Amino acid sequence: LMMKGIKYFKNKNFSDVNFEQDYLYVPDWRTLESVDAFFLHDDILYALQVTFAEEHKIKNAGVDRLLKAASKALSKELKYYFIFVVPKATRNGRDIIGGYKAQAYVTSKGGELKTYPKAEIAQLLFPFPIQV
Repeated sequence: LMMKGIKYFKNKNFSDVNFEQDYLYVPDWRTLESVDAFFLHDDILYALQVTFAEEHKIKNAGVDRLLKAASKALSKELKYYFIFVVPKATRNGRDIIGGYKAQAYVTSKGGELKTYPKAEIAQLLFPFPIQV
């Protein structure tokens, strides 16, 4: 997969995002609720979350807001992959990715959802080499 480039956006409601295929979209502030960046490829949304934690629950509201904005902009219902980008390393003597499991979705108040969103295709893990 080859990205065409990076596009930065300012609005948390994604009003300044045109959701073009194969561009990496990154907020121009430190964090976005639920995801750190995203891209579209073959009409599938890929939400990226970089974390050093073995457990990183997903805030459903942020993913839902992103998915609705993209679906509206493209006039179609989208499916998505949620990708955790995690260091391929040990931390305090433990392998960070060794026991990594699918993460729970939570409400804004922290309560766990009983089911995964229907639009989620899968959660994926992308290990990257880094020393922590």
